[in-house]
Amino acid sequence: RISWPDEKIRTLSLQYLGDEPLRIERCFKGMANTVYFLTLPAGRQAVLKICPPSEIPCMASEKNMMAAELEALQLLQNADIPVPSILGRDPSAQPAFFFMSHLPGQRFSEITDRLSPEENAGIRFQIGRLSRRIHRVHGGHFGFRGNPYLQSDSWKKLMLMLFSAQLEDGARIGCELPFVTFDALRRLIFDLSDVFDEVTEPCLNHGDLWDGNVLVQNGTVTGIIDFERACFADGLMENGFANYGTPDVNFLRGYGKTAFTRNEKIRCSLYRLSLYLGMSVGHCYRNDRQNTQPFWMLESFERELNNIQTL
Repeated sequence: RISWPDEKIRTLSLQYLGDEPLRIERCFKGMANTVYFLTLPAGRQAVLKICPPSEIPCMASEKNMMAAELEALQLLQNADIPVPSILGRDPSAQPAFFFMSHLPGQRFSEITDRLSPEENAGIRFQIGRLSRRIHRVHGGHFGFRGNPYLQSDSWKKLMLMLFSAQLEDGARIGCELPFVTFDALRRLIFDLSDVFDEVTEPCLNHGDLWDGNVLVQNGTVTGIIDFERACFADGLMENGFANYGTPDVNFLRGYGKTAFTRNEKIRCSLYRLSLYLGMSVGHCYRNDRQNTQPFWMLESFERELNNIQTL
């Protein structure tokens, strides 16, 4: 990831925020963009996000992710969802960057073990409710806004394009899976792809709504952050439905969906396969072409592959 000197950040902060920061702190979490937390005079705070240089290899679904995030934040400003406000940006800058407001709270992933079962249940209920609100934002077509080659008027076509792109990215970087070949995985996906025909309304998805992208304070969700992987998709592709197995019952209550058809279950399983495939391929891109995926990642992938064949 790119690194900027403090003097450059001070200059841009003065230009876009009207003040030089009193403190600049780099965040080392995340895997894509570079993030700096800025402390400004009078107790103000802001966040600077910088995208990676364009020459760095990445997967097709990760191209120009900052454009997707900016669009999502703009669409959600008046949707009763706690998301950052855009404070300044230069559309022509290379690399792209923008300033946004700093939201209060701690990452849910960092405090969930210290919360009571009732507190965790309440927060997951809120995440479900907020996911529903995000999904009420509709788009003209399906896909990833940052990559015109991963957009379509057909959800089935888009998903087959996405799987094909992931498999092609994997072959290009030398990714291999110990329990299935890419050809066998492609056949399975194409054989089941008719279930995507049921999806006709492109709705905004966060795309990476895991606990680390949820901010919490005093039992309340105070922020949804990191919309880099936002896309217009089937709502069931959201992490609450298609992350690591059975959806949480409190999330489902908050969302307002507690029953699933067989085709919906198959779609959720296919979305999990897409998630695990993207993670496995992305691991090779970020680790010098090495097939050193963590055991939990491969175990989850293989378990879902076995599960989908029983639905």
